[in-house]
Amino acid sequence: MPRKQACPEFPSRFGEYPKALLDPIVTRPPSTGLLMGEDEKKNCSDEETRRVNETLAWKFDLLAKHFGITWDNDNSWPQLAVQLAFAHVPGMQIIDTPKKQRGRPSRHNPMFFQVNLILIERKKGITDAIRAWKKRNNSKDSVPRLEARYYRERRMIKKLAMEMNTAMDRVSLE
Repeated sequence: MPRKQACPEFPSRFGEYPKALLDPIVTRPPSTGLLMGEDEKKNCSDEETRRVNETLAWKFDLLAKHFGITWDNDNSWPQLAVQLAFAHVPGMQIIDTPKKQRGRPSRHNPMFFQVNLILIERKKGITDAIRAWKKRNNSKDSVPRLEARYYRERRMIKKLAMEMNTAMDRVSLE
């Protein structure tokens, strides 16, 4: 299993991060020389801790500059948190159109309306209009199946029309 990168390159709406932010901070192994005293080992450890902290501070400054944030006010950290959330959390991103939903498509299909147009055009009946629609659209469904879909859609539309009429009657009575 491949190892997960420490800081992968995220394409975001703010562009890619600078190279310095993509490279992880590598710590040096602790000095364990036999000739070193405890004080020298502690000094080396303290120096490494200071170096890591300075590098972190520098990288936070780069990150803030990348997002156009200045560190001179008290809202710097919340601003940085919001910008990072916008860049990397899909639920926080603002988009114009919603993602296409998974699952069954909506029940209303254009076949019903197209068959009605053919029916008006040819004036030979619903079965003939469905055969013509099947031929024009290269449908692999059988004519009886398409007829069942057509009549189901017609019943649904009539039911909706009746519900709308009763709702309109209620509104007009009030």
